[in-house]
Amino acid sequence: MLTLLTSSFFRGVLESLTYGVVLLNIDRKAYAVNQRACDLLEVDAKEVIGKGGEELFAALAPCRRFFAAEESGVDTEETTTAGSSPEISLAGFLEQAAQLNGGAPSSLPPLDTKLTRKNRETRYVTLSASQLIEGGKLFGILVSLSDVSRIFHLHEHETALLKEKQALEQERSQALLNFSQAVAHQIRNPLMSMAGFARILHRKAEPGSSQAESLDCILEGGDRLQAIVNAVAEHTSWTPGKPTECDLAEVLAPEARSLLAETEHAAAPVTWELDLRPCPARIDADMVLGVCRRVLANSITALGQSGGHIILRCFPEDSQMVVEVKDTGPGMGPDVLPFVFDPFFTTDARAVGMGLTTAKRMAEESSGSLSVTSSPGQGTTVTLRFP
Repeated sequence: MLTLLTSSFFRGVLESLTYGVVLLNIDRKAYAVNQRACDLLEVDAKEVIGKGGEELFAALAPCRRFFAAEESGVDTEETTTAGSSPEISLAGFLEQAAQLNGGAPSSLPPLDTKLTRKNRETRYVTLSASQLIEGGKLFGILVSLSDVSRIFHLHEHETALLKEKQALEQERSQALLNFSQAVAHQIRNPLMSMAGFARILHRKAEPGSSQAESLDCILEGGDRLQAIVNAVAEHTSWTPGKPTECDLAEVLAPEARSLLAETEHAAAPVTWELDLRPCPARIDADMVLGVCRRVLANSITALGQSGGHIILRCFPEDSQMVVEVKDTGPGMGPDVLPFVFDPFFTTDARAVGMGLTTAKRMAEESSGSLSVTSSPGQGTTVTLRFP
């Protein structure tokens, strides 16, 4: 082994590596190092030999996983966690690296660390450990040091841009909501006056006269405008509620029974299939009901005069809760499907076209998602998902 360590071949292999390497013996003392590791740690190669791993890597402070910060919502600058281990120190990392699992190499996740150099520059370094085994016995540990500072800063910059974009989109969305609310308010007052005077004139008009017919048109248009104003006001005024512990099946069952009773004796027969499995969740129950009411209303409208079949399901899937509404209506083609969530988009001349728009907003602002799949002649499926 000593001959190998001092050979030019071994040194050449060690120096050809693009990352820092330190070889430790079973006592965790350094016996070989390449120049990249020395440059990163700002030490001389001669000073490294014989030093303990903990002393050698003392300047490296374990920190949170570099590229999982935005997922956990925690600042990357805070200390202690590495890989999949909730908390691990440098000593613990080296100790685990020196352990054999029944004669086989033990699995050890990389350790993310932060290094403050002599010029006060911060570097981000990932440590990986590989066990050197021969004949089922551990004779050393190879510790690699990868300087991921450039990747870290690029990722940090990308995350900052993404947050800025999200903030701008949120600001724009709020501005649109405020604008819509103001417009709805400004239209509602004169609309009520116009409709009120039109009704007074309609009562005085001769039934069947041209004046009565004209006033009928005015009142019909007023009702249409009032429906639009109400839909916009409802969309803009909705705010997320407080999540509570509940069973999704128990939340949906009363609403489903109510709709079943309403459509049971309708002119267009609607049959129902309910598959409400137990789904304990922490959710805003009013939000779920609000979304489902709008989606089910769309399904009933889609069935039209010919009637049809509606399936309402709720079930757990992976780490999510799912509510699914499927109807046997005419379905939608690719020329219509991309626009179903757009405000005022509708294929029904009597509808306002805000139902799915509001439902999507309610779902997304409650950390959920709403999606639609449909094909002509195959019906439509609307799926609500949330954690």
